[in-house]
Order: sequence, then structure tokens, then C-alpha cells
Amino acid sequence: MALGNQVKTEPLSTTYTYEAYPLGSTFLQHASDVAVEAGNSGVSTTVSFGLLQGDREWVFVYAKELISAGFLCEWDFDHGIAYSIEPATTTDQIIQTLAGVADNAIAAGSYGWICKKGTVVVWAHGDVAGVGEPLASQGADGQVDDDGAAGTCLGMSLEAEGGTLASYAQAYINIP
Repeated sequence: MALGNQVKTEPLSTTYTYEAYPLGSTFLQHASDVAVEAGNSGVSTTVSFGLLQGDREWVFVYAKELISAGFLCEWDFDHGIAYSIEPATTTDQIIQTLAGVADNAIAAGSYGWICKKGTVVVWAHGDVAGVGEPLASQGADGQVDDDGAAGTCLGMSLEAEGGTLASYAQAYINIP
């Protein structure tokens, strides 16, 4: 069930110990609300969110493991729960196996929203050295680097790693 026509009053950073929305529900966050929500990001309250603009698309998921703020997530196909996620662990992972980026921490065994399309703050490898670099999964839990190639590119960097916060970069992602 999509939330496009329903009222959602909690911030997207809210996590739950129960299935508050049907797993796989999507939510379109309009550009006018992005700056307001970005100030609530779990990544850091000191990050300059000047680049976080435009609409963002979110999906409601179950976290099999602890998901830290800024982690790239992959679908957990072995857990037996649809829309179960874990930190991405494979270098240059095929994009169809990726789920999105967590804007805030989600405890293991809990539920929450992750962003699958739009601007995000993501945990970045030091290789992300500039603007416009194609991004892919790095192989370390939840990290991205600048080696995105056909079939593995999940988006592009909007700044170098450490541009506004050490070990993180703002990026545009587009995960199906």
C-alpha cells in the first residue's frame, strides 16, 4: 500500500519495534519538505545540507542487522522476511540487489524508512574525491566508492568524501 494519499505525521527518521506501515510501502517526500527533514538526519546535526534538494522516494523496511546512519543497504534474501535489509557488503554490487541509504540508524529487529531515490548523505570511501563521480558499493559494510560502472552505479557524488563531514559525502542516488 503506497502512502501517497495518506497522512504521515512522524518524521521519516522515526523507527519502530513493530510494523507501523506495510513492509515495502513507499513514500514520496516533496522537495519543499526535504530541507525540514534533513535537519533531523541521524548522520550529523552539523552537516551542511545545502545540496539536499528535490523530491526523495523512501521505502519502509525491516532491519535484520543494525543499520547505521548513512549506510548503503542491500536486500537480505536469506532472512525469510520480505523487505528485510542489511548493510551492503559486496564490492560493485548489482544495483537490483541494493535497497537504499539509511538517513538515520535503525536497530536490528526494528522497522524504518530508507531513501532509494534522491539526495542523501552516505558513508563514503576516501576514493570519492569530487563532484559527479559514479558511485557503487565499496565492499565494507554500507560504504560507497567512486567505481560505479554499468549495472552497479547507484548514483553520483555531489561532493568529495569529507566535504561537509569526515567519512561521508552528499550524493544523488537512484535505486530501482
